Amino acid sequence: MTDLLRIRRVRRSFEKMMADLEKFLLDELTCPSCYNYMCPPINQCQKGHNVCNECFPRVNICPKCRAPKSNTSRNYALEAIHGRLLIPCKYQYLGCDYICLGETIKNHQKYCKFTKQECPFSSYDNCQWKDSIIKLKTHLLKKHSHNFYQKDKQKFISQHFRNISNYHYIFAVIYVFDNYFRLTWDINEGTGMTRWAVYFMGSPEDAKKYSYKLEFTKGYQITYNTVPLTFKSVCDPKSDKGSSKFGDHNCFYIHKTLLDKYCIENGDLHYRVSIYALQEEEEYTSDIALLFVEGSKNFP
Repeated sequence: MTDLLRIRRVRRSFEKMMADLEKFLLDELTCPSCYNYMCPPINQCQKGHNVCNECFPRVNICPKCRAPKSNTSRNYALEAIHGRLLIPCKYQYLGCDYICLGETIKNHQKYCKFTKQECPFSSYDNCQWKDSIIKLKTHLLKKHSHNFYQKDKQKFISQHFRNISNYHYIFAVIYVFDNYFRLTWDINEGTGMTRWAVYFMGSPEDAKKYSYKLEFTKGYQITYNTVPLTFKSVCDPKSDKGSSKFGDHNCFYIHKTLLDKYCIENGDLHYRVSIYALQEEEEYTSDIALLFVEGSKNFP
């Protein structure tokens, strides 16, 4: 029994020592300017004090000792330790409880629901809104309701599609599965080629969990002569470049003259966008199938 008590005391002492060491290292990782935990690269002043990479360009002198900052010195030892420590998200004060190894925390913070992001219509509608994604839905309903949808199977009509002859593009945001997706299509004025894609507005890891399907049909009444065109693909993450309409992969290319055949008499093009969680829809290769598409009055 005495040996067991001794082992327990040693274990408690070791656990306290490790907790104290972890607290000390986290204190060392705290930026003296913004008080967030620093991520590599960790810059230094000429006396060796650390400043985070976000604050470093904004300060002229060290916020701790007032010494000039060094443009060549980095704390490589602390950077190595950072990658092996459990670091809480810097938006912890707003309610984020995510904790992970330092080597991956930067990626989480980039897509954290509390980080400020531009409106997805910043380039399309020249919208200047910038806030956390948890406030995005309210903003879209208020300012962009004409291009915001909340169904996993959404029908669209592009009016007078057959008569479009110059460059044309469309943005629409779809909110399903508690995530945002961006539908984009455009027409190249010179070649007549059209591009279509649905992008996931979040991390590349989460994008892999979803696929989408585009369906084109001639009107909404199926007949023996109606063979809807169907394209399926996994969702790619939206490009980091806010002004970029398309990524490098998984776009659906088709010439406008072929889509013109799916327009109804007045030139409108009817199509449907379906978004799936991959456990519901594992297949996303291109194919052609007979499908029934119901009517809708949504105009992206």
